[in-house]
Amino acid sequence: MSQTTLKKLLTTNTADLLTKIKKANPPFAFEPKKEIVLFGAGILGKEFLKVCKLNRLIVKAICDNDRSKKDKKILGVKIISVNELIKYPKDTTIIITVMHDFIVKEQLNKLGYKNVFSHTYFATVYPKKFNYFNWQSSLLLFKNDLKQIMKLYLLLDDDRSKKVLEGLIKYRLTLDHNKLVGIVDKMENEYFDPSIVKLIKNEVFVDGGGFDGDTIKKFIQSSHGNFKEIHTFEPDKKSKNKIWTFLKKIKDKKIKLYSLGLNNKNKTAFFTNEGTAGSKLSNCSKYKIKLIALDNYLYNRKPTFIKFDIEGSETNAMLGMKKIMRDFKPKLAICVYHKPSDLWKIPLLIKKINPRYKIFIRHYTRTQHDTVCYAI
Repeated sequence: MSQTTLKKLLTTNTADLLTKIKKANPPFAFEPKKEIVLFGAGILGKEFLKVCKLNRLIVKAICDNDRSKKDKKILGVKIISVNELIKYPKDTTIIITVMHDFIVKEQLNKLGYKNVFSHTYFATVYPKKFNYFNWQSSLLLFKNDLKQIMKLYLLLDDDRSKKVLEGLIKYRLTLDHNKLVGIVDKMENEYFDPSIVKLIKNEVFVDGGGFDGDTIKKFIQSSHGNFKEIHTFEPDKKSKNKIWTFLKKIKDKKIKLYSLGLNNKNKTAFFTNEGTAGSKLSNCSKYKIKLIALDNYLYNRKPTFIKFDIEGSETNAMLGMKKIMRDFKPKLAICVYHKPSDLWKIPLLIKKINPRYKIFIRHYTRTQHDTVCYAI
């Protein structure tokens, strides 16, 4: 795709895009007290259940493939198994509330259900009614930020990055998973793509968003255990304990774990503390954590490689390490999918802080998740 073609795509009439999305899905009559079933009893299912109730849709049940969740309840709604779901009429309206929605859609189609929607459909077609953390419609954002997106396109340092950007934009404008075909890289390369990231022997690695230690393990494997230090930040109690369990086994004093979040300044904030990869800052929570700026905390350690996957807090965390980026120019692997505009605003911010960086973009799933901006 050329620069001109990309610009034409981004300026497509929003009404035309919505019409195509509606035609590609079953008809949906938005009526109060309409009965539906959700498929997916995780964080997104809980969030979507709240949104459905606000919009006076009646959620009859939440189905999930995880049998251990059967008969439990979320906000008073029962979780059912697939065996129970098949007793529902084939014209039941089912909304998929899991990340890998295309897999569940294939499963439901095989069971004979055709009146199936992804959660992304509602956030795109009804953005004011269905605006939630996991998906915000990009249709208007792309048009409003056209100049910034084109600026990013021109500064990307390889053709693969441009192809990835094009595919992600096409997907967000159409909700067609086929637009992602050809741009998805191997998940095992996430954060450490060998064609982009060249590790050195004395890496000082900062893992922002340690979750259960998965990235630490990948880094140790990718570096063959040759590193100077690892500094992992994970404020979620359950996730932090999983990391502790791993660290006790390997007994490596070069790895440090901090129960802290990352920000542009030191302060306290409310945090969901859900024990999942989706734990995030939220004013709806009663649990508080400490936030720190890396410039104030690790500047003297001279980080050489920094990874962020911190559920939408990436921009603030980067603003809190401007001195590190300017003075040491560490390699960066920053998630750019938690907020729609992160895709272009974060790479442009990196360039603004330190123009010497080269920017690359890679994507690792057949959904909107796991897009990483590398700065080298």
